[in-house]
Amino acid sequence: EMLNERGVHIFVDLNGYLSGTRMTIAALGPAPICLHHFAQPSTMGAKYVHNFLADKVIVPPEHAPHYSEKLIYLAEIFLSTSTRVTNPEALRWDPGHPHPRAGLDLPITDGPLLCNFNAFYKIQPTQMDVWLRLLQEEPSATLVLRAKGGATPECVLETLANASIEPHRVHFTGDLSGDGHSRRCAACDLVLDTDNFNGITTTATVLWAGAPVATFPTINNAGRCSAAMLLSMHASTLVARNREDYLHLLRRLLAPSARPRLLALRSAVASERLRSPLYKPRYLARGMERLSLSLWDLFRNADDQPASHHVSLASDASFLDFEA
Repeated sequence: EMLNERGVHIFVDLNGYLSGTRMTIAALGPAPICLHHFAQPSTMGAKYVHNFLADKVIVPPEHAPHYSEKLIYLAEIFLSTSTRVTNPEALRWDPGHPHPRAGLDLPITDGPLLCNFNAFYKIQPTQMDVWLRLLQEEPSATLVLRAKGGATPECVLETLANASIEPHRVHFTGDLSGDGHSRRCAACDLVLDTDNFNGITTTATVLWAGAPVATFPTINNAGRCSAAMLLSMHASTLVARNREDYLHLLRRLLAPSARPRLLALRSAVASERLRSPLYKPRYLARGMERLSLSLWDLFRNADDQPASHHVSLASDASFLDFEA
């Protein structure tokens, strides 16, 4: 009733079908245009959701026929975070080297730390197999996982035993808040992304901390988010083509002779975070403003019919390119 009374033109859903969903409101048609953004990088499959905000990495144009919505493409990346404001401390660290590990619930070893701070349910057996192969090939490396208590450590240790890997090669770390977690991310030599369900918020936090993240895009959209972030930061070197190439990438980055290259990647990531639209919420706001005006113009020019066109924001943000 409130939305109708206020004459809202565009209703933006940020939650999709996740916990706390408000899709029942969208189903009532509270505005002429309903747009989905961020929560689920996949189609809502609902005729009352007219448009979907994306970029051309998270939703390649060839995937458009599989969407019930018309796609709205931002020029660089489909999301932006306020990490620059909430965690300015990360800008004070030396980006060229990992942060000291002491006091961050990390193992104090001479070897590299291969870290993953995603929720454990995102780690699938095929992903774990790749990481175990790395541990077998790199005897000085330690795998760091975010898991304290419960059945998770027991499950992982059983998997390590089956692969004949000693239990001390994995370290389970708990939750740290605020700057503590950011410093812990910065202390990692290399962060390993999960495949079919990427880190998303976690990846954005890690990159802001200045640590390199290795990933590869999968066919499903939730497995393409980290690639979109890295490409927005001109870090294509950290994006593999597929799972096998991902393993080769990790091997190259962890080779003893590659240490200078890995440090150079850290510096490049730290430099690009200051320019990337991923950390510039005003980029997203300006893009949303332009696209919203264009969507409304299209709606009026199509006899008040929503979702008549795909829309792309030009890379220089100076004009809009419409695609029928």
